[in-house]
Amino acid sequence: MKTSKVISAKSNRVTNDNFLKTLRKLIATSRNSISTLKNELQKLLEQDISQAQEVMIMWMYKKYEDKEWKKASSAERHLSVLGHTWLSLTLDVQLETLNEAEITQLYEDMLDDKKSDDQKIYASLSSIITFMSMHLGTPVPDSFEGAHVGCVRTAVINESHFQHLLSDIDKTFSKASEHERLCIKMALILMRRLGLRPHELDLLVSDVDIEGLGEVIIRRNLKSPSSCRVLTLEPFFVMDEYKHLCSFINMRKHQARGSKHQSLFTLDPRFGQAIDFQKLAHRDSLLLSDYLGEPTPFYQLRHSALSIIQLVLFGDDELIELFTPFSIEQANKIKTMMDIDDQQDRLYQLSSHAGHLNQRISLSTYCHFSDLLLYQQVRKLERKFQNSFWYRLLGVRPSTFEKFMRKSPAKICLQSYTPLEVETFVHDCAYRINRLTQKRQGVDIMKNVILTHIKETTPTLADVDTILRTHDEALNLSCVEKELKIKIVTEALGLNEMWGANIVFAAQVIKERPEYTSTKRKSRLYPNNGARLAPSKPSWAAEAEDVEVIEKKLTEIKVQDRQAVRQSADMLFQRMTHGHSEIIFSCPLELSKFFHGIRELIPKGRWFVVLNPNQNKESTDQVNIWTSQSSWPKDTEIVEDSFVSDERRYPHGRLNLHFQHSHASKMTFSVSEVGKHSSNALKYVLHLYAILLGAEKRFQKFE
Repeated sequence: MKTSKVISAKSNRVTNDNFLKTLRKLIATSRNSISTLKNELQKLLEQDISQAQEVMIMWMYKKYEDKEWKKASSAERHLSVLGHTWLSLTLDVQLETLNEAEITQLYEDMLDDKKSDDQKIYASLSSIITFMSMHLGTPVPDSFEGAHVGCVRTAVINESHFQHLLSDIDKTFSKASEHERLCIKMALILMRRLGLRPHELDLLVSDVDIEGLGEVIIRRNLKSPSSCRVLTLEPFFVMDEYKHLCSFINMRKHQARGSKHQSLFTLDPRFGQAIDFQKLAHRDSLLLSDYLGEPTPFYQLRHSALSIIQLVLFGDDELIELFTPFSIEQANKIKTMMDIDDQQDRLYQLSSHAGHLNQRISLSTYCHFSDLLLYQQVRKLERKFQNSFWYRLLGVRPSTFEKFMRKSPAKICLQSYTPLEVETFVHDCAYRINRLTQKRQGVDIMKNVILTHIKETTPTLADVDTILRTHDEALNLSCVEKELKIKIVTEALGLNEMWGANIVFAAQVIKERPEYTSTKRKSRLYPNNGARLAPSKPSWAAEAEDVEVIEKKLTEIKVQDRQAVRQSADMLFQRMTHGHSEIIFSCPLELSKFFHGIRELIPKGRWFVVLNPNQNKESTDQVNIWTSQSSWPKDTEIVEDSFVSDERRYPHGRLNLHFQHSHASKMTFSVSEVGKHSSNALKYVLHLYAILLGAEKRFQKFE
C-alpha cells in the first residue's frame, strides 16, 4: 500500500515544463561557461520554487562545483532521463520528513515509472538520492544500491550559530513586515528549543497555553499518530526567551480577537494567512550553511534540539555545561519534568517528546551526541584493555600509540591500559584535529537579539486596526471597562498605553468631519452612522496582498512626502461613497493632485477609468483634456459611458476612477461589471494611515 505523501504526489503528475525549459535553455546555450551556469543556477534558487526543484538545482550545482560535470551540457542527459519523473513524483512532498519506508517507495516508484525505461535513470537517481541524503539528512532507500554511501547528517548547530541566525533575520527578510519577521523569530525559537518539525510550526493561536510552565499542542499536519503530543514550554527556554514568547502569544490572542482558528504565525495579523515555513527553509538553510561551513538544512535545527535534550537526559554535568545552553539547575528541572508517572525510561520520554514511533528512530537518526555519552561512560571503567583493542578503536598505527604512551611518567609501554590511562592520548589527538566549542560562545550576542514586538514607539497600521476593532467589540461595555480593555490590548501590542486612546480619538475626529459626509448626511467611510470606528476590512485574499504591498510602500516614503499622501487620502474620502468603488473627479487638476500623493503606492495597470462625457461637447476632446492635463498613467485607457448634463459641475465630463483587483487587468468585462472587480484595499489602507497620522500628532503633543 502506498503512503499518502507519494499517492498525493503521483495523482497530480504535473511536469513543471517551464522549470525544465529554463534549465535546458541554460545548459544548451553554447556561450555559457561553467562559472556562468553556476551563477544562473544561484539566481534560480532565489525564485519561488518547490523543494524538489531546489534539490535538483543544488544537486546540479554540486556536480559542477566538484567538477564531476566538466561541461555545461553534461547535465542534459540527466535532465532528459530524470527531470519529468523526479519533479512529477515529488510534487508538494515534504522531502525532509520522509522516513525510510516512504523514501524507499518513492525511489521504487521512480524506477517503475513508464517514462523511466532508460538505464541511465539508475545512475542519475542514485546520485540525486545520495545528494538529498547529505543535504536534507533524509534516510536512503532499503533497495538503494548506493545505500552504503548514505549517512545521517550529524552537524549540530551550537548556540552561537543559532543566535547569529536570529540576528540575521531582519536583514535576510528585510522586505517582510515587522510582524512577519517577529513571527519567524519566535517560530525558530520554538523549533530550536523543542525540536519541532518545520510543518509542525503551522500552529493555531489556541494551540499554545502560557499559563504556569506553558504547553503547546502538536495536533495538525501529523506525520504519524505518535506526532500528536503536548509539550511543556518554559523549562526549555533560555535567557528572556520565554518572557518574549508569552508577550507574543498574548499579543496574537488579542489580534485574533477570540478566534480559535487563526494561525499563530501569520504574514499579517489581520488576514490570518499562515507563513509557509517550507518556503523559508531554503533561505534559513543558506544562512546556517554559511555559519557552519558545510551544507546544513533547516531541518537540522530539530536534530540539534533533540541532541541537546539527549545530552541533558543522559550526560553528566561537565557535558551539559560544555555543549548545551542550559545551566545545571535548568537541566535538572528538565530531567525532573520528563521523569513523569511510571515512565522512568528517559529514552522513551525523549522519543515521545520528538513524536517518534519508537526509540530506535530517535537514537539512530536524531541523537548526535551518542559518541560523547559513550565516551563519558567508558572513561569510568577500571578494566584494562589490550593495546590491539585501542589501536582498532582509535584508528591509529601501533607505533604512534606506543610512542606516545612511552611519554607517560612510567616511561614504558604496557600491554594493556584502562580508558582513563588512554584519555591523555585521546585528548592530544582531539586537540590536534579540532578544538571543542565552549557553550558560552555567543552568549554576548544573545543579549543583543531583538525579540520584542516593536523597536520604535510608533504602532503599525495592523496595530491601529486591532485597537479600533477592540473598541468596536467593547461598545456595549461601560466607558471605564472599554478604556481598560483598550489599554490592555495596547500594552499587549508592545505600545505605550496612550496610543490606544489617541488612535480612538483620531478615528472619531475623521469619522465626524463634515466633508466626509454625503449630502444625505451619510458617512462616506462607514456603512452606517453607528459608533463603530474600524474601517471595513478587505475580504478577498488578493485584496490582502494589495494591502501588504501598499503598506510596505507607505513605510518607504520620505517624511516630507507624508502630507501629500494625506491630501490624496482626503480627496479620496470626499469623492467616494461607502459601498461604491468609484472615486469621482470633475476636473483634471484635482486628478493630478490625487495622483501626486499616491502614484508611488499603486502597482502599474491597476486603474479602470470610466468617463461620462458632457453631452454638450465633443467626447474625444474631453478625453484629450483629461489625459493631457492630469499626469495621466501611461498604462491606463479611458472607457466612455453615458453622458452627463451638468455643464457647471462637470465641464469636461465626470471621471470615475476604480482601483481594480490584481486579476482584473487581464480580464474583459463591461462597465456595468466594474464594481465586482474593484478593490477596497487602497481606501482601507489610506483610512488607517490617516488615523495613524492623527494619533501621532496628538501623541507628540501630549508627550
